[in-house]
Amino acid sequence: MPRGEHGGRRAARRGGGIIVGKMYSFLLIVHSWLRYPVLLVLSLVMLRCATGLRRGREWDDVIDDGLGHWLMRLWDLQFLLGLVLYFLSPITQFAFANFGEAMGDRQLRVVTLEHPLLMLLATAALHAGWARARKSAPARARLLRWLIFVAAAALLTAIAIPWEGRPLLRISTGPLQL
Repeated sequence: MPRGEHGGRRAARRGGGIIVGKMYSFLLIVHSWLRYPVLLVLSLVMLRCATGLRRGREWDDVIDDGLGHWLMRLWDLQFLLGLVLYFLSPITQFAFANFGEAMGDRQLRVVTLEHPLLMLLATAALHAGWARARKSAPARARLLRWLIFVAAAALLTAIAIPWEGRPLLRISTGPLQL
C-alpha cells in the first residue's frame, strides 16, 4: 500500500472521530435537557390521572389523549437519543472492550448495563400501558390503567438514572463525562 494513501486513510479516520465526538457531545446535551420536558409531561399525565380518579372524572379524548401522545413522542425521542448515545459513547466502547473489568466497576456497570436495560423496561411499560389504556372499555378504567403503567415507568426511570455526579443542567461535555 502506498505510504501517502495509508496516511490519508488514517487522517480521514481521525477527522471522522472528531465529527462523531462532536455529535456525541451535542446529543448528550440534548438528551440531558430533554429529560425536563419528558418529566414535565410525565408529571402532568400522572397528576391528571390521579385527580381524575379522585374526582370521578372520565377519560377525556382530547386532553388525556393529547397528553398521552405528547408523552409517547417525547419519551420515544429521549429513548432514541439514548440508544444512539449508547453506541457512540466512548465509555460504552471501553466497557465492551473490557467487559469483565467494566462489570466490576459500579459506574461503568450502571452506564453500560443497568441504565439501558431499565430504560428499555420503562419504555416497554409505557407503551404497554398506553395500548391497554386506550383499549379499556370503561373510560374511568383508562385513567387507572394509564396511571399504573406511567407510575411504573417513572419508578423504573428513577431507579435507572445514575444520580452520582449527575449535573443538573449540562451545558458542555468533558472528555469522558457521563
